[in-house]
Amino acid sequence: LLINYSNEKLQAFFLGNVFRAEKEIHASEGVTFPTVDYANNESCVELIDKSPNGILRLLDTSCKTRAGTDKAFFEGVNAAHATHEFVRPVKVARKLPSEAFVVMHFAGAVCYEMCTGSWLSLNNDTLPIDLHEMLEKSSAPLVNALLDEPDDVASKAGAKPAAKPGGPPTALERKGSAVTAVGKRSSRFNSVSRRFVTDLSELLRELTASTAHFVRCVKPNSEQKPALFDGRMVLEQLRCLGVLDAVELMKAAFPVRIPFEVIYGRYAHKLPADLRVDEPAAFCEVVALASGLPPSSYALGLTKLFLRASQGAELEKLEDMPVDEVAALLKQKIMEWKKRKSAAVVLTRKGRIFVARRRVELRRRARGAGGESERRHFCGKGRWERVVCVCAPLRASPVLAFRCALSRSLARPRLLAL
Repeated sequence: LLINYSNEKLQAFFLGNVFRAEKEIHASEGVTFPTVDYANNESCVELIDKSPNGILRLLDTSCKTRAGTDKAFFEGVNAAHATHEFVRPVKVARKLPSEAFVVMHFAGAVCYEMCTGSWLSLNNDTLPIDLHEMLEKSSAPLVNALLDEPDDVASKAGAKPAAKPGGPPTALERKGSAVTAVGKRSSRFNSVSRRFVTDLSELLRELTASTAHFVRCVKPNSEQKPALFDGRMVLEQLRCLGVLDAVELMKAAFPVRIPFEVIYGRYAHKLPADLRVDEPAAFCEVVALASGLPPSSYALGLTKLFLRASQGAELEKLEDMPVDEVAALLKQKIMEWKKRKSAAVVLTRKGRIFVARRRVELRRRARGAGGESERRHFCGKGRWERVVCVCAPLRASPVLAFRCALSRSLARPRLLAL
């Protein structure tokens, strides 16, 4: 169980680095993140270690109970997680006396059973009280160092001046007394699972603080022969490890990110001063166009240029070109970019004019078909209001009725039904 728990934690760490980190980077830069489904195992991790009903927590509770037994522990696990998505009941028809519960790990279902020894006795790592007292009286330096936990904590805290005789105790002395009390309580009960969870959490904290690189191991065949690959077996392992989902993510997302300042500092000096683009984002777009990248292979973030996989090599080709050729190519792309930018403004303005004229034309056609008439009405106090009289035609087609409704919704005047 502890080995599978460590595999689940490492798998969750892998998924967190590959999927959640990529999603956060894309969202922070304003780049659309593709929707890729992957098997999230956080619920399975919580099933094992979450307080108070995690499997390991229930195991520690059973060890602390005087009348605790393995059977009671197994029944407690099945009762507490009867409806959990990662727990499956043991098949009653084929159940063996040693089978306890089934957990759906990311690599498949595992049936935990009682083979040799007791779960409670194997998990209990507490020394008997009489043995602990006898070891405290030992004169061997190694035994004293193993049992002298408060002194180790005090030495890590650093040496402080001692309190004056008869005076109040110092902060270190108060802390040492508290640690001693905690050490006495912890010596009464200690479990293998608790120590394993603590060590694994410390390992994951160190991995999180570093730059992680993953090497996924795959078993090629079950016969243990070289140069023999079982395709179905390898594919199933890759699917369980999340490698296929990670590949799909890298294909759909933008795994290569280059800051704007890096690209601007690398290529801007190759252009004359009159052709330089002051905005780093616009300059990076020009460099991407000069490299021959299609629009779907890159995206502009807030501070970085996002590229598809293997598209960064195109920028390296531009770096290896002679300065004269790069300057001429960038000059051409900058002129095209400026023309495209001005054309986009003109097209936007023309499009708005076309939409407005189209609305007016539809309104005039609806009124000319006998559907509406318009006059001005004096409302008093020097105010006039436009009034539309709606007369439904006797033989109006659905298209004409739709145009009448559209014109009325656009005009929004006061309507008087005749």
